Amino acid sequence: MIEKLADLFEKLIPAAAVISLVALLIGGFGFIAQTAPYANGLAYLVMALLMFVFWISIFGLLAMLVMMHRHLKSIESKLDLK
Repeated sequence: MIEKLADLFEKLIPAAAVISLVALLIGGFGFIAQTAPYANGLAYLVMALLMFVFWISIFGLLAMLVMMHRHLKSIESKLDLK
């Protein structure tokens, strides 16, 4: 069951990455627009950079989990051959 979920998760990462980045950027821009309606372009740029760094760190961690899952599967298959 866990392996099926991990395989499904691995297939859904690209779609989830795009959707989450768009959602974070829209949410961040909406937050700036509500809290500081007269904010300059620099505030929007800083918010976009912060959201992008946050997004990269999250998907970096998820990619590490997927790579660990693949590595464990390869080790398991090598042990099964012996």
